[in-house]
Amino acid sequence: MVSRISVLLPTYNRARFLRASLDSILSQTLAPFEIIVIDDGSTDETAEIVRGYGDRLVYLPKTNEGKSTALNLGLQHVRGDYVWIMDDDDVALPHALERLVAPLEADQDLGMSFGTHLIADTLSDGSLSKPVERTLPSFPDADLFLALVQHGNLIGQAAFLTRTAVCQQVGPYNTALVRSQDYEMVLRLSAACRAVRVSGPLYIYRQHGQPRGSDADRHTAADKLRKWRSYDTIIYRRLLQDIPLQRYLPAASLPLSGVRLRRAHLQRASMLWRGGLFNEFLWDLEEALKIPGLLSNEERQVLSGRYPLDEREDYWDGEHIRDLRLCTASKLGRQIRTLLAQGVYWRARLDLAAGRYPLAWRNLRASLSILGWAGIPYAVNHKLGRLFNPTRAEKEAGS
Repeated sequence: MVSRISVLLPTYNRARFLRASLDSILSQTLAPFEIIVIDDGSTDETAEIVRGYGDRLVYLPKTNEGKSTALNLGLQHVRGDYVWIMDDDDVALPHALERLVAPLEADQDLGMSFGTHLIADTLSDGSLSKPVERTLPSFPDADLFLALVQHGNLIGQAAFLTRTAVCQQVGPYNTALVRSQDYEMVLRLSAACRAVRVSGPLYIYRQHGQPRGSDADRHTAADKLRKWRSYDTIIYRRLLQDIPLQRYLPAASLPLSGVRLRRAHLQRASMLWRGGLFNEFLWDLEEALKIPGLLSNEERQVLSGRYPLDEREDYWDGEHIRDLRLCTASKLGRQIRTLLAQGVYWRARLDLAAGRYPLAWRNLRASLSILGWAGIPYAVNHKLGRLFNPTRAEKEAGS
Protein backbone atom coordinates (compact mmCIF):
# COMPACT_ATOMS: atom_id res chain seq x y z
CA MET A 1 0.00 0.00 0.00
CA VAL A 2 1.32 3.44 -0.96
CA SER A 3 1.39 5.95 1.92
CA ARG A 4 -0.78 8.93 0.98
CA ILE A 5 0.60 11.91 2.88
CA SER A 6 -0.93 15.34 2.47
CA VAL A 7 1.47 18.21 3.23
CA LEU A 8 0.01 21.55 4.29
CA LEU A 9 2.13 24.69 4.09
CA PRO A 10 0.44 27.92 5.28
CA THR A 11 2.35 31.05 4.31
CA TYR A 12 2.22 34.80 4.66
CA ASN A 13 4.83 37.13 3.14
CA ARG A 14 7.72 34.71 3.43
CA ALA A 15 8.91 34.74 -0.17
CA ARG A 16 12.52 34.97 1.01
CA PHE A 17 12.38 31.52 2.63
CA LEU A 18 9.52 29.83 0.77
CA ARG A 19 11.54 28.18 -2.01
CA ALA A 20 13.84 26.43 0.45
CA SER A 21 10.84 25.04 2.33
CA LEU A 22 9.08 23.83 -0.81
CA ASP A 23 12.23 22.31 -2.29
CA SER A 24 12.85 20.38 0.92
CA ILE A 25 9.35 18.88 0.75
CA LEU A 26 9.75 17.95 -2.90
CA SER A 27 13.11 16.31 -2.10
CA GLN A 28 11.68 13.77 0.36
CA THR A 29 12.80 10.16 -0.05
CA LEU A 30 9.10 9.30 0.28
CA ALA A 31 7.20 11.60 -2.05
CA PRO A 32 4.06 13.20 -0.56
CA PHE A 33 0.69 12.45 -2.12
CA GLU A 34 -0.11 16.17 -2.37
CA ILE A 35 1.35 19.51 -1.29
CA ILE A 36 -1.20 22.20 -0.46
CA VAL A 37 0.07 25.78 -0.09
CA ILE A 38 -2.38 28.10 1.65
CA ASP A 39 -1.50 31.73 1.00
CA ASP A 40 -2.93 33.88 3.81
CA GLY A 41 -3.12 37.10 1.79
CA SER A 42 0.58 37.61 0.96
CA THR A 43 1.56 40.89 -0.70
CA ASP A 44 5.08 39.85 -1.74
CA GLU A 45 6.19 37.43 -4.50
CA THR A 46 4.60 34.37 -2.85
CA ALA A 47 2.01 33.75 -5.58
CA GLU A 48 4.64 33.98 -8.34
CA ILE A 49 6.94 31.56 -6.53
CA VAL A 50 4.22 28.98 -5.94
CA ARG A 51 2.93 29.13 -9.52
CA GLY A 52 6.48 28.48 -10.68
CA TYR A 53 6.16 24.91 -9.36
CA GLY A 54 3.23 24.21 -11.67
CA ASP A 55 0.95 21.29 -10.94
CA ARG A 56 3.30 19.85 -8.30
CA LEU A 57 1.51 22.07 -5.79
CA VAL A 58 -2.10 22.91 -4.95
CA TYR A 59 -2.38 26.68 -4.40
CA LEU A 60 -5.14 28.10 -2.17
CA PRO A 61 -5.02 31.92 -1.88
CA LYS A 62 -7.21 33.64 0.73
CA THR A 63 -7.61 36.93 2.58
CA ASN A 64 -5.39 37.48 5.61
CA GLU A 65 -7.08 36.11 8.72
CA GLY A 66 -4.24 34.25 10.44
CA LYS A 67 -2.46 30.92 10.32
CA SER A 68 -5.24 28.98 12.07
CA THR A 69 -7.78 29.90 9.42
CA ALA A 70 -5.27 29.02 6.69
CA LEU A 71 -4.70 25.57 8.20
CA ASN A 72 -8.43 24.97 8.58
CA LEU A 73 -8.91 25.78 4.90
CA GLY A 74 -6.10 23.40 3.99
CA LEU A 75 -7.56 20.59 6.12
CA GLN A 76 -10.82 20.88 4.20
CA HIS A 77 -8.95 20.01 0.97
CA VAL A 78 -6.89 17.10 2.32
CA ARG A 79 -7.30 13.83 0.35
CA GLY A 80 -4.49 11.79 1.92
CA ASP A 81 -4.51 9.35 4.83
CA TYR A 82 -1.96 11.36 6.82
CA VAL A 83 -1.43 15.07 7.48
CA TRP A 84 1.98 16.74 7.82
CA ILE A 85 2.27 20.49 8.33
CA MET A 86 5.36 22.51 7.41
CA ASP A 87 6.07 26.13 8.26
CA ASP A 88 7.01 28.41 5.37
CA ASP A 89 10.42 29.28 6.83
CA ASP A 90 11.61 25.82 7.95
CA VAL A 91 13.50 23.15 5.99
CA ALA A 92 12.54 19.46 6.02
CA LEU A 93 15.28 16.85 6.21
CA PRO A 94 15.17 14.30 3.34
CA HIS A 95 13.98 11.24 5.33
CA ALA A 96 11.35 13.03 7.44
CA LEU A 97 8.21 11.57 5.85
CA GLU A 98 9.72 8.12 5.46
CA ARG A 99 10.62 7.98 9.16
CA LEU A 100 7.33 9.42 10.39
CA VAL A 101 4.98 7.20 8.41
CA ALA A 102 6.76 3.85 8.90
CA PRO A 103 5.48 3.07 12.44
CA LEU A 104 1.96 4.23 11.58
CA GLU A 105 1.83 1.90 8.60
CA ALA A 106 3.04 -0.96 10.79
CA ASP A 107 0.55 -0.38 13.64
CA GLN A 108 -2.95 0.82 12.82
CA ASP A 109 -3.66 1.54 16.51
CA LEU A 110 -1.17 4.41 16.50
CA GLY A 111 -2.61 7.82 15.72
CA MET A 112 0.50 9.97 15.38
CA SER A 113 4.30 9.88 15.29
CA PHE A 114 6.77 12.51 16.49
CA GLY A 115 10.47 13.26 16.71
CA THR A 116 13.12 15.91 17.21
CA HIS A 117 14.32 18.83 15.10
CA LEU A 118 17.39 20.97 14.51
CA ILE A 119 17.70 24.71 15.16
CA ALA A 120 19.74 27.06 12.97
CA ASP A 121 20.18 30.81 12.58
CA THR A 122 19.66 32.59 9.28
CA LEU A 123 22.83 34.14 7.86
CA SER A 124 22.90 37.42 5.96
CA ASP A 125 22.69 35.66 2.58
CA GLY A 126 19.61 33.67 3.67
CA SER A 127 21.49 30.41 4.18
CA LEU A 128 21.44 28.53 7.47
CA SER A 129 24.16 28.29 10.09
CA LYS A 130 25.35 24.94 11.40
CA PRO A 131 22.27 23.42 13.05
CA VAL A 132 22.05 22.13 16.62
CA GLU A 133 19.63 19.36 17.61
CA ARG A 134 16.94 20.07 20.15
CA THR A 135 16.77 16.81 22.06
CA LEU A 136 13.69 15.54 23.87
CA PRO A 137 13.65 14.59 27.55
CA SER A 138 13.19 10.93 28.38
CA PHE A 139 9.54 9.88 28.70
CA PRO A 140 7.39 6.94 27.53
CA ASP A 141 5.81 7.49 24.13
CA ALA A 142 2.38 6.99 25.70
CA ASP A 143 3.01 10.04 27.93
CA LEU A 144 3.56 12.58 25.16
CA PHE A 145 0.60 14.67 26.36
CA LEU A 146 1.99 14.75 29.90
CA ALA A 147 5.46 15.74 28.64
CA LEU A 148 3.96 18.58 26.60
CA VAL A 149 2.04 19.82 29.64
CA GLN A 150 5.09 19.66 31.89
CA HIS A 151 7.80 20.96 29.54
CA GLY A 152 5.88 23.12 27.06
CA ASN A 153 6.10 22.86 23.28
CA LEU A 154 8.84 20.25 22.93
CA ILE A 155 8.14 19.39 19.31
CA GLY A 156 7.67 21.88 16.52
CA GLN A 157 5.12 22.03 13.74
CA ALA A 158 6.88 19.65 11.35
CA ALA A 159 8.02 17.17 14.00
CA PHE A 160 4.80 15.17 14.01
CA LEU A 161 2.65 13.30 11.49
CA THR A 162 -1.02 12.51 12.18
CA ARG A 163 -3.64 10.26 10.65
CA THR A 164 -6.24 12.35 8.85
CA ALA A 165 -8.97 10.55 10.81
CA VAL A 166 -7.47 11.74 14.10
CA CYS A 167 -7.29 15.33 12.81
CA GLN A 168 -10.97 15.11 11.94
CA GLN A 169 -11.72 13.67 15.37
CA VAL A 170 -10.14 16.52 17.36
CA GLY A 171 -11.58 19.25 15.15
CA PRO A 172 -10.20 22.42 13.52
CA TYR A 173 -7.51 24.77 14.74
CA ASN A 174 -8.57 27.41 17.26
CA THR A 175 -8.89 30.65 15.28
CA ALA A 176 -8.44 32.73 18.46
CA LEU A 177 -4.75 31.74 18.42
CA VAL A 178 -2.40 33.84 16.30
CA ARG A 179 0.59 32.08 17.89
CA SER A 180 1.05 28.63 19.48
CA GLN A 181 -1.40 26.91 17.11
CA ASP A 182 0.93 23.95 16.73
CA TYR A 183 1.29 23.55 20.50
CA GLU A 184 -2.45 23.64 21.09
CA MET A 185 -3.10 21.15 18.32
CA VAL A 186 -0.42 18.65 19.36
CA LEU A 187 -1.80 18.76 22.90
CA ARG A 188 -5.25 17.83 21.63
CA LEU A 189 -3.90 15.17 19.29
CA SER A 190 -1.71 13.54 21.94
CA ALA A 191 -4.63 13.48 24.37
CA ALA A 192 -6.83 11.77 21.78
CA CYS A 193 -4.58 9.00 20.42
CA ARG A 194 -1.53 6.80 20.94
CA ALA A 195 1.76 8.31 19.77
CA VAL A 196 5.15 6.84 18.89
CA ARG A 197 8.59 8.47 18.78
CA VAL A 198 10.84 8.07 15.73
CA SER A 199 14.62 8.36 15.72
CA GLY A 200 16.63 11.21 14.27
CA PRO A 201 15.79 14.88 13.61
CA LEU A 202 13.08 15.62 11.05
CA TYR A 203 13.52 19.26 10.02
CA ILE A 204 15.49 22.44 10.62
CA TYR A 205 13.75 25.19 12.58
CA ARG A 206 14.91 28.48 11.09
CA GLN A 207 15.52 31.38 13.46
CA HIS A 208 15.25 34.83 11.88
CA GLY A 209 14.14 38.36 12.61
CA GLN A 210 11.18 38.73 10.25
CA PRO A 211 7.77 39.76 11.69
CA ARG A 212 5.28 37.12 12.87
CA GLY A 213 1.50 36.84 13.10
CA SER A 214 -1.42 38.05 11.01
CA ASP A 215 -2.15 41.65 10.07
CA ALA A 216 -4.51 41.86 13.06
CA ASP A 217 -1.72 40.91 15.50
CA ARG A 218 1.63 41.48 13.82
CA HIS A 219 4.67 41.38 16.12
CA THR A 220 8.44 41.27 15.94
CA ALA A 221 10.63 38.24 16.50
CA ALA A 222 11.86 39.83 19.75
CA ASP A 223 8.28 39.96 21.02
CA LYS A 224 7.42 36.35 20.20
CA LEU A 225 7.97 34.97 23.72
CA ARG A 226 5.51 37.41 25.26
CA LYS A 227 2.99 36.57 22.57
CA TRP A 228 3.49 32.84 23.08
CA ARG A 229 2.76 33.22 26.78
CA SER A 230 -0.39 35.27 26.23
CA TYR A 231 -1.76 32.65 23.85
CA ASP A 232 -0.65 29.80 26.11
CA THR A 233 -3.10 31.21 28.68
CA ILE A 234 -5.92 30.62 26.17
CA ILE A 235 -4.65 27.10 25.52
CA TYR A 236 -4.41 26.10 29.18
CA ARG A 237 -7.87 27.46 29.93
CA ARG A 238 -9.29 25.28 27.19
CA LEU A 239 -7.39 22.23 28.45
CA LEU A 240 -8.85 22.83 31.89
CA GLN A 241 -12.31 22.64 30.37
CA ASP A 242 -11.80 19.81 27.89
CA ILE A 243 -9.22 17.37 29.28
CA PRO A 244 -10.16 15.11 32.23
CA LEU A 245 -7.94 15.11 35.31
CA GLN A 246 -6.91 11.48 34.68
CA ARG A 247 -4.91 12.59 31.61
CA TYR A 248 -2.51 14.50 33.86
CA LEU A 249 -1.10 11.18 35.11
CA PRO A 250 1.26 8.78 33.33
CA ALA A 251 -0.57 6.36 31.06
CA ALA A 252 0.43 3.38 33.22
CA SER A 253 -1.01 4.88 36.43
CA LEU A 254 -3.64 3.07 38.45
CA PRO A 255 -7.12 4.53 39.11
CA LEU A 256 -7.35 8.19 40.15
CA SER A 257 -7.29 8.15 43.96
CA GLY A 258 -5.08 8.93 46.96
CA VAL A 259 -1.58 10.19 46.16
CA ARG A 260 -2.20 9.63 42.43
CA LEU A 261 -5.10 12.09 42.65
CA ARG A 262 -2.77 14.57 44.37
CA ARG A 263 -0.13 14.16 41.68
CA ALA A 264 -2.72 14.84 38.96
CA HIS A 265 -3.84 18.03 40.72
CA LEU A 266 -0.24 19.18 41.17
CA GLN A 267 0.60 18.41 37.52
CA ARG A 268 -2.33 20.47 36.30
CA ALA A 269 -1.64 23.18 38.87
CA SER A 270 1.92 23.60 37.57
CA MET A 271 0.53 24.05 34.04
CA LEU A 272 -1.95 26.68 35.23
CA TRP A 273 0.79 28.43 37.25
CA ARG A 274 2.96 28.63 34.13
CA GLY A 275 0.01 29.84 32.07
CA GLY A 276 -0.94 32.78 34.29
CA LEU A 277 -4.23 31.29 35.54
CA PHE A 278 -3.65 31.99 39.23
CA ASN A 279 -7.14 31.34 40.62
CA GLU A 280 -7.42 28.03 38.78
CA PHE A 281 -3.90 27.11 39.93
CA LEU A 282 -4.84 27.86 43.54
CA TRP A 283 -7.94 25.64 43.35
CA ASP A 284 -5.92 22.64 42.14
CA LEU A 285 -3.30 23.33 44.80
CA GLU A 286 -5.94 23.39 47.54
CA GLU A 287 -7.35 20.07 46.29
CA ALA A 288 -3.87 18.52 46.31
CA LEU A 289 -3.21 19.69 49.87
CA LYS A 290 -6.27 17.78 51.11
CA ILE A 291 -4.39 14.52 50.46
CA PRO A 292 -1.69 13.74 53.07
CA GLY A 293 1.55 11.89 52.49
CA LEU A 294 5.12 12.51 51.38
CA LEU A 295 5.73 14.21 48.07
CA SER A 296 7.19 11.81 45.52
CA ASN A 297 10.27 12.67 43.48
CA GLU A 298 7.99 13.04 40.44
CA GLU A 299 5.83 15.58 42.27
CA ARG A 300 8.91 17.56 43.30
CA GLN A 301 10.12 17.67 39.71
CA VAL A 302 6.74 18.91 38.53
CA LEU A 303 6.66 21.71 41.11
CA SER A 304 10.25 22.94 40.73
CA GLY A 305 10.29 23.42 36.94
CA ARG A 306 12.15 26.49 35.65
CA TYR A 307 9.06 28.43 34.68
CA PRO A 308 9.34 31.63 32.61
CA LEU A 309 7.41 33.94 34.94
CA ASP A 310 8.83 37.28 33.83
CA GLU A 311 5.55 38.30 32.16
CA ARG A 312 3.43 37.35 35.21
CA GLU A 313 3.99 40.41 37.36
CA ASP A 314 0.44 40.27 38.71
CA TYR A 315 1.38 37.02 40.45
CA TRP A 316 3.41 38.97 42.95
CA ASP A 317 0.83 41.53 44.06
CA GLY A 318 -0.24 41.52 47.69
CA GLU A 319 -3.51 39.66 47.20
CA HIS A 320 -2.04 36.73 45.28
CA ILE A 321 0.92 36.34 47.61
CA ARG A 322 -1.40 36.42 50.63
CA ASP A 323 -3.69 33.78 49.10
CA LEU A 324 -0.76 31.53 48.21
CA ARG A 325 0.73 31.74 51.69
CA LEU A 326 -2.63 31.09 53.37
CA CYS A 327 -3.19 28.06 51.14
CA THR A 328 0.26 26.63 51.90
CA ALA A 329 0.46 27.25 55.66
CA SER A 330 0.84 23.54 56.54
CA LYS A 331 4.20 21.73 56.52
CA LEU A 332 3.30 20.03 53.26
CA GLY A 333 2.14 23.38 51.89
CA ARG A 334 5.43 25.08 52.84
CA GLN A 335 7.32 22.33 51.08
CA ILE A 336 5.25 22.90 47.93
CA ARG A 337 5.75 26.67 48.19
CA THR A 338 9.51 26.17 48.57
CA LEU A 339 9.60 24.06 45.40
CA LEU A 340 7.63 26.69 43.46
CA ALA A 341 10.02 29.39 44.66
CA GLN A 342 12.96 27.17 43.70
CA GLY A 343 11.68 26.99 40.12
CA VAL A 344 11.44 30.78 39.88
CA TYR A 345 14.90 31.14 41.48
CA TRP A 346 16.44 28.83 38.89
CA ARG A 347 14.79 30.90 36.20
CA ALA A 348 16.45 33.98 37.69
CA ARG A 349 19.82 32.23 37.47
CA LEU A 350 19.24 31.40 33.80
CA ASP A 351 18.28 35.02 33.09
CA LEU A 352 21.39 36.24 34.93
CA ALA A 353 23.66 33.91 32.94
CA ALA A 354 22.08 35.19 29.70
CA GLY A 355 22.61 38.82 30.67
CA ARG A 356 18.89 39.53 31.17
CA TYR A 357 19.53 41.44 34.40
CA PRO A 358 16.13 43.17 34.87
CA LEU A 359 14.33 39.83 34.42
CA ALA A 360 16.78 38.07 36.75
CA TRP A 361 16.17 40.67 39.46
CA ARG A 362 12.40 40.47 38.98
CA ASN A 363 12.39 36.69 39.25
CA LEU A 364 14.66 36.76 42.29
CA ARG A 365 12.28 39.15 44.02
CA ALA A 366 9.37 36.92 42.97
CA SER A 367 11.07 33.89 44.48
CA LEU A 368 11.53 35.72 47.80
CA SER A 369 7.91 36.93 47.69
CA ILE A 370 6.65 33.37 47.29
CA LEU A 371 8.71 32.19 50.25
CA GLY A 372 8.07 35.17 52.52
CA TRP A 373 10.56 36.13 55.20
CA ALA A 374 9.22 33.44 57.51
CA GLY A 375 9.61 30.84 54.76
CA ILE A 376 13.29 31.52 54.02
CA PRO A 377 14.65 29.69 57.09
CA TYR A 378 12.36 26.75 56.31
CA ALA A 379 13.56 26.67 52.70
CA VAL A 380 17.21 26.75 53.77
CA ASN A 381 16.63 24.04 56.36
CA HIS A 382 14.66 21.96 53.83
CA LYS A 383 17.46 22.28 51.25
CA LEU A 384 20.19 21.35 53.75
CA GLY A 385 18.10 18.52 55.12
CA ARG A 386 17.62 17.01 51.66
CA LEU A 387 21.31 17.43 50.98
CA PHE A 388 22.62 15.72 54.11
CA ASN A 389 19.71 13.53 55.25
CA PRO A 390 17.13 13.12 52.47
CA THR A 391 15.08 10.45 54.23
CA ARG A 392 14.68 12.48 57.41
CA ALA A 393 13.86 15.64 55.45
CA GLU A 394 11.09 13.85 53.56
CA LYS A 395 9.58 12.50 56.77
CA GLU A 396 9.61 15.92 58.40
CA ALA A 397 8.03 17.56 55.34
CA GLY A 398 5.21 15.04 55.31
CA SER A 399 4.52 15.07 59.05
